[in-house]
Amino acid sequence: ICVYDPCCGGGYLLTVLGFLNFERISTIMASDISDEAIRLAGENLSLLDKNGLLKRIQQLDQLLSLYNKNSHLEALHSANNLLGILADSTHEIEHNVFKADILSDCPLDNQNFKADIIITDVPYGNLVEWQNGDRENVNLLDQLLPVTTERTVIAICSDKSQKFHSDHFIRVEKQTIGKRLFQIFRLAKLR
Repeated sequence: ICVYDPCCGGGYLLTVLGFLNFERISTIMASDISDEAIRLAGENLSLLDKNGLLKRIQQLDQLLSLYNKNSHLEALHSANNLLGILADSTHEIEHNVFKADILSDCPLDNQNFKADIIITDVPYGNLVEWQNGDRENVNLLDQLLPVTTERTVIAICSDKSQKFHSDHFIRVEKQTIGKRLFQIFRLAKLR
C-alpha cells in the first residue's frame, strides 16, 4: 500500500499509521508547503527505519544522561518498544517527503507515484492555517487527481466549515466527531 498525506505537517499522522500498519504499507509519501514541516516530517518518518530509530534512541540516551528527566526515560522506553516492532521484520517502509503547495496550479503533475490511500488532517486555523486559498472552499480533491487511481481512497479530516467539492469525486462516508468532520471520497467514475 502507498499512503500519501498532501498536508503532512510534522508527519505525525503518517508515522503513527506506519507503525500501526507496518507490514501492510510499502511506501509513505508526504508533502507540505512549509520547509520546517518537511524537515520535521522527514525526521519523524525516519523513525520507521531501524537506523533512524536507533539514532533517536541515542539522542534520548544523551538527553537522559544530561537532564535525568522522567519524560526522556518514558520516551526512551517507547522508542525501544517501537524498535521491537522493527527488529523482527525484514520489511522496510520507503518514505519520501517533498515540498508542494497543494493549492497551487498542478502541484502533483510531476510526481511519479500513485497512492492507494490519501489521508490528511487539513489546516483549520487553531495552530496552522492554509497559506494560500479560501479555507472554506478548498479545491483539494481535484489537486489530487494526478496521484489517484480508480481504487484510491481519500480520507480528509477538517473542521465542519470546510467544504471539499469536485465533479471527479464522490463522498462515500462522513462522520462528525466533536468539532471535526471526517470524510471519505473516491473517484466518481473511471477515467
